[in-house]
Amino acid sequence: MLHHRRCRTDRHGPRGLRGAVIDLGDFATPDPHRGLPTGPHYSGATKTALLAAATARGNTVLRHPYPKPDAQELAHVLARAGVAVDVRPESIEVQGADGPLRATSVTLPSDLMEVITFVTASVLLDRNLTLRLDRPEVVRDGLAPELHHLGNIGVPLAWDGELLHVRPATSPLAPDRVIAASHLVYSDAQPLFALLLLAASGASALVETVWSGRFGYVDGLRSMGARLTVDGQELRILPGPLHPAPGPLRGNDLRAAAALLLAALAIGTPHRLYGVEHLARGYDRLPAKLRSLGARITSGTTPAPEQEARTHA
Repeated sequence: MLHHRRCRTDRHGPRGLRGAVIDLGDFATPDPHRGLPTGPHYSGATKTALLAAATARGNTVLRHPYPKPDAQELAHVLARAGVAVDVRPESIEVQGADGPLRATSVTLPSDLMEVITFVTASVLLDRNLTLRLDRPEVVRDGLAPELHHLGNIGVPLAWDGELLHVRPATSPLAPDRVIAASHLVYSDAQPLFALLLLAASGASALVETVWSGRFGYVDGLRSMGARLTVDGQELRILPGPLHPAPGPLRGNDLRAAAALLLAALAIGTPHRLYGVEHLARGYDRLPAKLRSLGARITSGTTPAPEQEARTHA
């Protein structure tokens, strides 16, 4: 016979979470180019630690936190909710509230990857485009690495307060080498840079240091004639025009679906794209917004969970 004993909790003993010192670098690996922390767990570990520290008892120090706006903005939201938060480049210090937080109201910045998606769409579809941004200073700071590379390759951008004007390039784009890392270009942006670099005047490369196998869009682009070579975590790109794919396209993740959708629209002939259900979780009404640029996108009738769209610029 098995026996068990009830666990007793000392009502005078400590309860809940306690403050601690946490090195977020333990949840990352040094990228091979600059030696800074990167990896698929780095962002989530920082955000989880921030949330836990906010309701803990005592002081928590987060060393080497993930530096992008998605974590920094969470720290600012917690501060507005009554948590004492001190954000510095190398650490975040949190004095836990030891209980519920107060209500607060915040205006979030525009989605950074949606901005890059529409910059890419403007270039590929040869359309003038103006984006109206919420909290443009955060967008501009958060996309500093992406904006640096867009400048390098020759994408015309003009900032005017809360407006970002995108103009079609007047000359061939320049080749570039883009590194996706937690302190550099977002991993989510690299499929979109791949599309832009296919229109460059020479060979380019993309290096992925966050996620392994983040080249799920490559087969689809190859079916359109793209000359792409995957070597480990590096994608080598030879420029050249795309042509209609001989069969349906398939996006197996959010940004792969977005990249293939834009590539199909840029070609200008009807395509069928599967996997568009990924777009609904990462974009707000993306097909409707692309229609405002002249795209013709219709939803298919494939039953869930896999959905399709038919595209035509």
